Amino acid sequence: MISANASWIFHSNPKLATYHWTSKGCAITDEDGSFSFKNPHRNFVQFSIDKQAHPKRHLIYALISMILCFPTGIGALYYASKSWKCETNGHYERALIYSTRSFSWSIATCVIALFTYLTIGLFIVIIIHSNRSISFKAKLPVNVNSTISIQGYHRAIEMQTGKVIDHIVKWLKDYAVKNAGTKGFTVGISNGIDSSVVSTLCARTGLPLLAVELPIHHSKPKEKGQSVHIDWLKQNFGNGQVRSLNVNLTDSYKKVKETFTNLQENETTELALANVQSRLRMLSLYYFAQVNGYLVAGTGNKVEDFGIGFFTKYGDGGVDISPIGDLLKSEVRLIARDLGIDRSIIEAAPTDGLFGDMRTDEAQIGATYDELEWAMAHANKDEQSMNERQREVTKIYVQRHRANLHKMKEIPVCRIPKEFKQEKS
Repeated sequence: MISANASWIFHSNPKLATYHWTSKGCAITDEDGSFSFKNPHRNFVQFSIDKQAHPKRHLIYALISMILCFPTGIGALYYASKSWKCETNGHYERALIYSTRSFSWSIATCVIALFTYLTIGLFIVIIIHSNRSISFKAKLPVNVNSTISIQGYHRAIEMQTGKVIDHIVKWLKDYAVKNAGTKGFTVGISNGIDSSVVSTLCARTGLPLLAVELPIHHSKPKEKGQSVHIDWLKQNFGNGQVRSLNVNLTDSYKKVKETFTNLQENETTELALANVQSRLRMLSLYYFAQVNGYLVAGTGNKVEDFGIGFFTKYGDGGVDISPIGDLLKSEVRLIARDLGIDRSIIEAAPTDGLFGDMRTDEAQIGATYDELEWAMAHANKDEQSMNERQREVTKIYVQRHRANLHKMKEIPVCRIPKEFKQEKS
C-alpha cells in the first residue's frame, strides 16, 4: 500500500525527519534546510506528497464523490476530514496516510458512478427503442377544453405499438398490390390525429401517397396549421413519394348550398349541409384516386365507425379500406406518438370541421372519446353499479349506436322468395 510505504520511509530515513506543509503539499527538507533529492525513495515520496497529500484538495474531491455516489463518497469524505484534522494539529505523517486513503476512495467512487450511470443510460435507451410489449394507460390527455370527467373509465392498454404499426403497413401494401392491383393511396388530410396517422402508415408502405387538403369555410386558426402534417410527410418520405393537393371546395359548396336551400329548407338543414361538405370531399378524393390509380384510405377509428357511427354515410365513410378501423381513439394516440406525429396534432381537440363554429366532437356527442371507450366495454353491464356520469355516458353511447347502426351494417337487400321467380322447365 502507498500509505504503508510512505509511513516506513518517514520512519526509516532520518533525512526526511524535517518537513513542513505548504499550499502545494508537503515539502521535504534536509537538516540544513535545503531540499534533498539524494534519497533513493525520492521519486515515490515526492509523487505521494505532491500529488496526493493535500487535505483541502482531497476534501473537495470527497464532496464531488458524495454527489456522484453517496455511499462510497462518505468514505472519501471521512478520510479527507481526518487528513485535514491531522494537518491542522501538525500530524503530517498521518495526514499523508489519510489523504492517500481519501484519494483512493474518491477514485473508486468515480469508477462506480461512471459504471452505474452508463448502465442506467443504456437501460433507458433500450427501453425507449425496444419493440417489446410495454404497458400503457389509456389515461391520456383528451383535450385542454374538456370540462367533463368520469370516474372509473380508464382501462389498461397493453399494446405492442411497433408490431401493430408493422402489421398495418404490411396489410396496406399487400391489399393494394396483391388484392386491388393499385399503385398507391389517396388520403384526405384534415390535420387531425386520425388522418395524420393513416397518411403516415400509407407512406410507410413505400407506395405513392397523394395527400389531399379539402378546405371548406375553415376558420383562420385552422388555416394556419393546414400544411403542418403534409410538410412533415414530405420531409420524412420525400417529395418523390408524397404528393399533395389543396382543393378549395368553398365555391363549389356555396353553389350546392344555394341550389338546395332555394328548393327546400327546415330545422335539419344545418346537419344536412354539414353532411354535404363531407360528401363533396368524398367525391373529390375518389376523382383524384381514380385518375391516379390509387385507393382511398379511410381515417375512421373503431369508436367512430363501429361504436357510435360518428361519420357521414357516403361521406368520410365512403372509402376503399380502413387501416385504423380496429383501433380505439386512445390506441390511435399511442400509435401517433410512436410514429412521431407532431405533438400539437396529437393533443388538439378532435373536430370534424363541418360546422362554421368549429365545434369539437365532444361538444357534438356530449362525451369524450375515453368515456365512449368505457361505455363500449360496459354498455351491457348493470347500471345500478354505475355512478350518475357513467349512466349518462352509457345512455349517449347506446342511443347513438342504435340510431346509426344502419351505417355499420351492409345495405339491406330485399330478398325475393324463390317461389315468386321460379325458372321455367
